[in-house]
Amino acid sequence: MTKESGGKPDYGRQQVRRGEAKFFLQPGEDLFEGIKSIVVINEEEALLVKAKVEYFDKRTNKKYKPG
Repeated sequence: MTKESGGKPDYGRQQVRRGEAKFFLQPGEDLFEGIKSIVVINEEEALLVKAKVEYFDKRTNKKYKPG
């Protein structure tokens, strides 16, 4: 449920929260794959990331392919 939905469930909608957050799950909500640990890297380390799904940027109207 979100403020935009007027307190009604948004079935099938996912929400990503970054950073430290404290919140209660509303009835019918659950955590996708549960609580996850984070890894903090320093300025001398690197992180290699590979996309799995296509992404469409609404601001630029560009479509990005995974890979």
